[in-house]
Amino acid sequence: MGYGKTTAVKWWSSRRTKSNESSQFFKLTVISYSVADLWSGICRIFRGHPDVHKQLKALGFPTNNQSLYLFADIMNSVLAEYDDKEFIYFIIDDIHLLPSYLITSFIFFFEKNMAGNVRFVLMSRNQIFNEKEKMELGNRLYEISYLDLRLDADELHEYAEQCGIRASADEIDELADMSEGWLSVIYLNFKAYEKNKKWLSVSSDIISLIKEVLLDPLDEERREFLILMSISDEFTKEQAAYLWEGHGGDSEKLLNYHTKNNAFITKTDNHYRYHHMLRECTQHLFSKKPEEYRRQSYTRLGDWYMMREDYLHAYFAYAKAENYGKLLSCFEKDGAFNINIENRREFFSWFENCPEEILLQHPSALTIGMLTMFMFNNIEGLYRLKELLLKSLGTDVSLSEEEKNNLLGDAEISESMTAFNNISAMSEYHRRACALLTRPTYSVNPNDTWTFESPSVLMLYHRQVGAADSENKEMKDCMPYYYRVSDGHGSGAEHCFEAELYYERGDFIRAEILNRTAISAARKKRQFSIILACEFLNARLAMIRGGYDEIEKTEKNMRETVLKEKQYSLMNTVDICRMFFAAVLNRPQSAPE
Repeated sequence: MGYGKTTAVKWWSSRRTKSNESSQFFKLTVISYSVADLWSGICRIFRGHPDVHKQLKALGFPTNNQSLYLFADIMNSVLAEYDDKEFIYFIIDDIHLLPSYLITSFIFFFEKNMAGNVRFVLMSRNQIFNEKEKMELGNRLYEISYLDLRLDADELHEYAEQCGIRASADEIDELADMSEGWLSVIYLNFKAYEKNKKWLSVSSDIISLIKEVLLDPLDEERREFLILMSISDEFTKEQAAYLWEGHGGDSEKLLNYHTKNNAFITKTDNHYRYHHMLRECTQHLFSKKPEEYRRQSYTRLGDWYMMREDYLHAYFAYAKAENYGKLLSCFEKDGAFNINIENRREFFSWFENCPEEILLQHPSALTIGMLTMFMFNNIEGLYRLKELLLKSLGTDVSLSEEEKNNLLGDAEISESMTAFNNISAMSEYHRRACALLTRPTYSVNPNDTWTFESPSVLMLYHRQVGAADSENKEMKDCMPYYYRVSDGHGSGAEHCFEAELYYERGDFIRAEILNRTAISAARKKRQFSIILACEFLNARLAMIRGGYDEIEKTEKNMRETVLKEKQYSLMNTVDICRMFFAAVLNRPQSAPE
């Protein structure tokens, strides 16, 4: 930390751009441990390619070979736009914030699957590759360590001369010994020498040095501005103006002053970022501010993110402010769409720490929270929110009876998931929801997969030996109630179940007829998970007829449909189907990786 890695790479890339127009740079700075933040940053790199940006957002962070290869395909299609003689550099800074296993596997995969003119420039405080990985990479890996970046005595003399430091040779030698060539300490000492004509105390830690050199000499306005901006990982000029509003003074002038006079602040594409050492120092000073000031500042930061529909960052800002009312409003607006598995602990803590009286004021958040609790396998939490919802609706006088019933209907849909995969038991919840709801439920997104990525409806809901016929009848009786409240989510499922049942019994003609009915219903509501289940049955029927070419054609159509419609979560479903035929036809070479 503090050896000038970021500055060096920025200088090198700008020089290369000026001298060689055949270089392309894609730059990413990791700002937290969060994979979601990392993926947002990767998507942001390609905002100049709207279609690619949309594909990446739909894909999500690659977690398996299937999605990695798909990501590589998307990347290679973008890079194909550039001359193959151009060097294309992906610069990733601060990767030490990510788990090492994640970044190394990621880099190793793309090092093998990207075009030969692609280079990765990685910056980290820690060692990136272990010795085994270095051996594997061989001469494709070039390393610059802190030993290469630190200044020796001769370089320090030259640096002092370039900076106009009028210190004696003995004083420079003293600084060389004291700093051991650490550039940040040298920079801070130069700033101090300019003012006091002496070096800083060797006993002080780096954070104390930053405070002494960069903050203490500032007037109050400039110091307070610097401290306040530290609450955000990175910020724009507009965001700084919003946060500073009401403090007096021109935020743009303050920002320009600090950028020009503080080497620990960098700017990339209108995004400003503190060096970690400066941020640690300023955040420590922010933590000493009065509690009310801290809460107001984080609330305003959350408001900024909310205005830009950056809900994930808004959640965390409101949580730091302990402003649970606004956090729950954010939750209602987002519908928990941006809450994923890596945020589950924070999600649980928000609902545990939020005062009950505030939870009772947000019944919509309680119904959304019920389904989210189920998705994260916290059934106890789901039932707690159900109790709070009933209590809230019993005391709320602002909602009409219709609005209350709609919320109760949403809760029934969320709670129905606890009865999966008992068709009749789930349907009891759905029928009560039908009686309550006057609109489609908010507890289900009709664009989500209905089959949980399974290629078979029968295998999801056939649960008891000898009960297939009664289950088939239940599907026919029950699914219409669910369609009414979910805007057709899973349309065609009951016909697909019956078609598969006839297939298993060898009645292929009836199976084919019912499967056509199922796929027609699914297409009307764009239910791609049901369409894939129907296509899988079509391919199995083709296998019975000996139509191998038809199987290959169906597999290809399935994959093309998933890619065209950006239903990337169903890529695994396609692979399961391919694996099935590879196994049944004894063609292991056709099995997906």
